[in-house]
Amino acid sequence: MDNKLIRLRQEKMLRQEIWDTIQGDIIEGIMLEAKINDNNKSFFSQIEGHEFRVTNELIPWLSKLLQDVKDCLEFSQSLNLYINNSPHMNASSITGNDQEPNIIRLNSPIIEKFDTEETKFILGHEIGHILCESSRVNELLQFVFPSEEAIPPILLNKIKVWEKLNELSADRFGLIVCKDLKKAVSCMLKISSGLNFSNLNVDFNSFMEDNRKKIDYFRQENLINLSSHPINAIRIKSLELFYNSGFYKDIGYKKDINDENFEREINDLTDLILIKRNSELDYHRCYFIGSAGLIMAQIDSQMNNQEFYAITNTLAEFTTFPELFLQSINADNISDIFIRSIEAIKGINPGESMSMLSYLIKVALCDNNVSTKELEFLYKVGTETLGYSRKEIAQEISMSIGTNYRPQFVMQNVEKEGN
Repeated sequence: MDNKLIRLRQEKMLRQEIWDTIQGDIIEGIMLEAKINDNNKSFFSQIEGHEFRVTNELIPWLSKLLQDVKDCLEFSQSLNLYINNSPHMNASSITGNDQEPNIIRLNSPIIEKFDTEETKFILGHEIGHILCESSRVNELLQFVFPSEEAIPPILLNKIKVWEKLNELSADRFGLIVCKDLKKAVSCMLKISSGLNFSNLNVDFNSFMEDNRKKIDYFRQENLINLSSHPINAIRIKSLELFYNSGFYKDIGYKKDINDENFEREINDLTDLILIKRNSELDYHRCYFIGSAGLIMAQIDSQMNNQEFYAITNTLAEFTTFPELFLQSINADNISDIFIRSIEAIKGINPGESMSMLSYLIKVALCDNNVSTKELEFLYKVGTETLGYSRKEIAQEISMSIGTNYRPQFVMQNVEKEGN
């Protein structure tokens, strides 16, 4: 079974983009070479010393269950299963290396409250994470960026989206193992609420219909979930689509998997994960930032790297893929988009006029080269569209120069000294 075919296309692409952005192959090699103490070995030893390791001699039924899951997924790597005393209904996995095996850790409530098929789903899900190399990517990200605050906003957005898509990919492996959509959904509900799906006598078909209504609601409201896991409604709908697809039915026959209708439905669903705009105002802010940045950056020349970074870094607060958003609006009617977005923002929140002017100034100064054409544009937009006097605009530019502007010859000398 080719695990890469099972995973979401978007998840694979985004994982590779993140890995390439941080030069994963090179940095991982440096990280391994630089290690003085084998922290991984110490961590594995801690788990071995403090958690209950499942073996065929101690818990034969669970050991056999794990082997059945491995066989179903054709997973031949070494894998140890541990149980710990955490009261939370959860599980986790750690990707091994040449010296240490892969690890799955089950919190004890999983053993106590989940039936066989639900436990299969959990084990399959965690093996899915190992196959996706989730912990390998996260370990490298923590090495490059010791704190989340150090991660550039554009990259952080993509990491957050990848984490959610990664959960959807792992869910597929769980479903392949347990082969029962109802059990997979029951498992999710137990983890999120602690409730037993069967004991509540919930009608499964009614529940799934209610879940579809939730998805429609999220689409209409442009809501976003900021945790590392996608909201349950999306996970359940994703599994429902997978379960009913020709893609899923062909897996066992090892056919070439090609179900374009399924892929379109999945793309439509995962678009909800990409949404960052939470209101009509955010929608117009996004178009203002993009159009204003493009116009300002191209007044004196083609957009340079500093301008591109200033624009996309600001856009990253409102869209997961700011580069693609810029491409989508870089058209002949860019001036119309710019004016319409300003009027829309002023109509909803007149107090943002100064913030819009400050953003235009930031883009103008970010390359440390103030041109006459840029100043003329700032005064024109500031007076005619935003409603400020020339003196107010000059005062705002002056404050920005004092804090952000560094003449080019200064920057060139700094670069020479650095070399």
